[in-house]
Amino acid sequence: MLLIAFILDLPVIERILQHIGEPTEPPAVLPARAPPQAELDSTQVTVPDEWPEMDQSAGARSEIWE
Repeated sequence: MLLIAFILDLPVIERILQHIGEPTEPPAVLPARAPPQAELDSTQVTVPDEWPEMDQSAGARSEIWE
């Protein structure tokens, strides 16, 4: 495809769009809306500690971190 011209004359653009069956008016712009809110589950699920050896707080001495 080779671009050979830009058509800037509004009546010509409207005639071309009408000829090919396209609307000549732009679609209506709807107002912006907030994103949908996720429904949060109020119950907390506790997961059993499957890997106790991965607990890095075990054996930590408090005087080191003070």
